[in-house]
Parts: sequence; C-alpha cells; structure tokens
Amino acid sequence: ATQPHTPSMIINRLRLSNLATRSKPSNQVSLRKFAVQKSLRYAEVTKSNTPVPPGSFDLNPIQAKSRVPPIKSLISFEEFAKMDLRVAKIVDAQSVEKADKLLRLILSLGKDEEGKEVTKTVLSGIKKQFPEYEKLVGKKVVYLANLQPREMKFGVSEGMILAASLPDPSKKGKEPVFLPEFIEECEEGSPIS
Repeated sequence: ATQPHTPSMIINRLRLSNLATRSKPSNQVSLRKFAVQKSLRYAEVTKSNTPVPPGSFDLNPIQAKSRVPPIKSLISFEEFAKMDLRVAKIVDAQSVEKADKLLRLILSLGKDEEGKEVTKTVLSGIKKQFPEYEKLVGKKVVYLANLQPREMKFGVSEGMILAASLPDPSKKGKEPVFLPEFIEECEEGSPIS
C-alpha cells in the first residue's frame, strides 16, 4: 500500500478534509503543527493502514494544546562548553526513605590516575517512574558532572543525570521518564560533547 506523503493525502486518509476549509488550502496546512497539537507523530500517522473514524479529533486550534514544552532561551557555545557531561554507570540504586520521589543513585565515573574508583551520589526524582529501581543498576547514563553539589533534606546530590519526559496533566506526575542509554560500549567517565 502506498504511504501518504503530503499533508493533503494524510488529511484525506484521516478523514479530516474539513481542516483545510477552516484555515488554509490543504496543500498549505502545516502537518507538523497539526501533529504536535494532536500529540501525534508523523510516523505513526503514515504507517497506519486503518482509517481514523470521523470526529476522532477536536480540530479547534484554540483548544488544542501542545504537550511539547517551548524551547528555552538560546545559550552561547561558550555557555554550553561549560557543562561537563560524562558517561556514568549506575552501580547502586536505593529508595530514599520518607521521600516520595527520590532515588539515591551511586554512579561510577571509572578510575582516577591512581586506579581508585571515582563515584558520585545523585538524588534523582524518578522513583515513581522506576518502581523497580534495582533494574537501573548497570545502565550507563548521561551525567552532568560539574553541577554544583546541592544540599537537600535527604543528603547531598553531586550532579544530575539527564532524562527525557513530556508533561501530561492527565498522568498527574506519573509521566514516563526515559534515560538516554548508549548503544555501543562506552567507558565510564568518557566526556560527552
């Protein structure tokens, strides 16, 4: 079956032809804007062979809200270069007692010049998203190494691991969180640039 490759073909497949008459001619409809507003991915729309029933989408652009947060203010290359991002291996993961959201992660950054293992402790607010947090042990993650240590109620956090998520009010703080991982074997402590 042929895959739709123009906005007008996709709109026709989704039985949304009235979208074109609401604003612009169909060949000028911004598919990307439409997909973001409806929290659809272009790939999901184009690979589906099942037509979507009419009226499945509310097409009022005023009511449609994007889940994708706006991009923050631009920073200079010099500001970016100040961040020391490293590959870190999670060697221990523990629940922080009396904290609803926090996990205490022990990260390995490899060995120093004397052969001693370099570890850092990070308090991360991902407990609800990773109830089986023991499975995080052994994963290699992206670690911001030169973030100033932060004194918290439950201890000191020495940096931060990077994670991805999209805000979703319907999930009430239980949005999926994704930890970037490395496909290829990468040594702990390796700088990321």
